[in-house]
Amino acid sequence: MTVDRMKLPLQHVGVVWEHLKPTHADQLVELLALVEESEGVPYRTSRAEIEDMFSRSEDNWSGVAGFDRNGSGKMLAFGYVGVSRDGLEQAVCQGGVDPSSRGIGIGSSLLEWQTKAGAELVQSHFGGGRGRLTHTIHERNSEFLAVLESLGYVWEGSATELRIPLQRWCSPKALPALLDIVPWTPEMDDGTRRAFNLVNGEISQQSLRASKSDWAEINAGIRRDWSFVALNKEGDRPRVSGFISVGGYEQDWEALGWREGVLQIVAALDTNTRANVLEALIDASVRALLEADVDKMSVTLDPTQDEATMKFYRDRGFEVSAWFHTYSKPLDSGAEN
Repeated sequence: MTVDRMKLPLQHVGVVWEHLKPTHADQLVELLALVEESEGVPYRTSRAEIEDMFSRSEDNWSGVAGFDRNGSGKMLAFGYVGVSRDGLEQAVCQGGVDPSSRGIGIGSSLLEWQTKAGAELVQSHFGGGRGRLTHTIHERNSEFLAVLESLGYVWEGSATELRIPLQRWCSPKALPALLDIVPWTPEMDDGTRRAFNLVNGEISQQSLRASKSDWAEINAGIRRDWSFVALNKEGDRPRVSGFISVGGYEQDWEALGWREGVLQIVAALDTNTRANVLEALIDASVRALLEADVDKMSVTLDPTQDEATMKFYRDRGFEVSAWFHTYSKPLDSGAEN
């Protein structure tokens, strides 16, 4: 890849920029560990996630890395923009600066680069005057927020992370009639996908319908031993009436200080029995997690979109543990690239 100096962030004393490449993976893992620890976020980016980022076609992403030019060669900063994997016309932006190198404008330069490179990426994929750029930031990252707003990004929504110690979970008194809770085996992948699409259709979210490849990607982090499917036994053939997908991101456990299962998706088709089915599914996962000596379960929700779901979890012992905020910048015909 030819380095185009005009498309790299502004130079800073002691920093030299390069285009981000797969050979930078080891240094990027080290940098992200420092950034995530300093910001107190409840997760750690794994080596596998970094490799997945680089495995995408080069047409779908762009990145830069800043290195110490004073001899150590240490990676001090990185910026990344990638076309969204959820089918939306947007580029998702990620980045970070080594805590020891903050306060000299590196973050601002990275954000300006992301805004320009992201706009080019979106417009090359979806056409001029369409799409947007998004950043998701942890509630503690107020410094970065000011820079985002100065470049025209606006608040779009927030997500809250809720968590429960598994010993506090109260099991439901009885399983709903005509319902079986069974392990989520690979043979059930298509049935759960169809149920997912039906749920989104019922709430007018047709844009979130998943193809087979989408569903495999959405559930890439699934732990099948902690994930279950609700089967309705009414009629000649059992049918999927709900499911729960739980992941286990062990790279986060040291930072958290406990072992945790992450509730990725849970859904029930019949609105009349929804609460009972969801409760039964979560109960099955809680029991499996306890058998694996896991301490807690977490889930991330958008409280502004579904107050009833938020209340469902709060009423069952989940407590708010963190907030994340999404800021976006629409790309119209007059957007600066």
